[in-house]
Amino acid sequence: MDDTGPNSFQMMHQTSTYMLQCYTTLLHATTHGDDYHRPGKPSHLSEEFTADCHSVISMMVRAFLNPVPTTWDVANYCHDLAQIGTSLGRKGKKEAKLWKRYPWVDSCIRSISSARTVVDCYGRIMTWILPDILPVRMQEMLYNATVDINNDLAGGPDVKNPGCSWRLDPSLFTRTSDNDPIGVLNFSPAWFMNGWEGKHEGLATSPFLRSPRGRQWVQGVSEVGMLLSGVLRIMHPDQYRMMYETQKAIATDSRFEASISNWPFIFNATTIVANRRCRLHRDTRGSMQLFDLLVSVGRYQNAPFFLHPAGLQIPNSPGTIVAFSGKAFPHGVAKANGSRVCHAFYMRQSLQIFTKVRPSEWMKQEVYRQWVGPVQSDRLRDMHTNPFELL
Repeated sequence: MDDTGPNSFQMMHQTSTYMLQCYTTLLHATTHGDDYHRPGKPSHLSEEFTADCHSVISMMVRAFLNPVPTTWDVANYCHDLAQIGTSLGRKGKKEAKLWKRYPWVDSCIRSISSARTVVDCYGRIMTWILPDILPVRMQEMLYNATVDINNDLAGGPDVKNPGCSWRLDPSLFTRTSDNDPIGVLNFSPAWFMNGWEGKHEGLATSPFLRSPRGRQWVQGVSEVGMLLSGVLRIMHPDQYRMMYETQKAIATDSRFEASISNWPFIFNATTIVANRRCRLHRDTRGSMQLFDLLVSVGRYQNAPFFLHPAGLQIPNSPGTIVAFSGKAFPHGVAKANGSRVCHAFYMRQSLQIFTKVRPSEWMKQEVYRQWVGPVQSDRLRDMHTNPFELL
């Protein structure tokens, strides 16, 4: 991956490189009992942003070193899931059998409220759970930016959408104040329009991002974009590589050079969901091996987040980040006791296929083997029910 590229997008890449260096340095120091010496930061990063980075990185080290093990192979799970299809639909009995065969975590664990990862029997990381990790000032950036574009959001409790997706079902929306943002908005600097998947002429920048409000939104959350991109690079370096190469390839098309150069996220798409509870569902346009990043912000205390199989519950207070494959695992969110906005960051698989970029592999604990001390290496390896040259 080279170091040439557009300004905002390249600043994001430099920031994520710095965060990955800090993470591996801290992981090594933590597991070897050494002093932690921070790498030199890029010149464009403020001291405040750098402090935020290190707070986030510290929690991610704790999450990596405290995995919740499962007893099954996620690749086998995805193979079996493909046989019945990823849409929940009316496959209740088949889904129940699948969940019984692949219990998400130990039956004694139903709620996770601390920084953890969830791994399969081979040490593949399936989920990152990071409660309250996003700095408060960045939570405010995301929330206030959503308030500013409230008129661009679709749906709400008073908007009837007969025949539309459940995602715009009026009964799912609720607000505690007229000032609360409400509705849904999907956008991307470059993705395929509905019905045009895989066709060059079907690639387009979302109208919202071509508008003054869209450009203002991007500018207002640029620091958040850089931080979350660094978070993803730590969580899944190969997914980051794939996304970076995909967006660079798309940017060679003059139609998208400007939109991607001004885009501060490694993720190619964003969905904003304001004050809507979420039915249990899967997202069908992603990839089994890739993480979607869900970030919750707002004026509320709790809105339980559910992951299946086995009904794992995450408290999901403001500032919580959860990463997992939305295509592989059913997920949903209960009603919040206040004003909650969820930001989902992801990339559709069709873009990677279109650009012919090498797809990402599963994320494994062994990626960070060289930085982990021997005691922690043995402990992590012993958790695997089917160890094979891991850590």
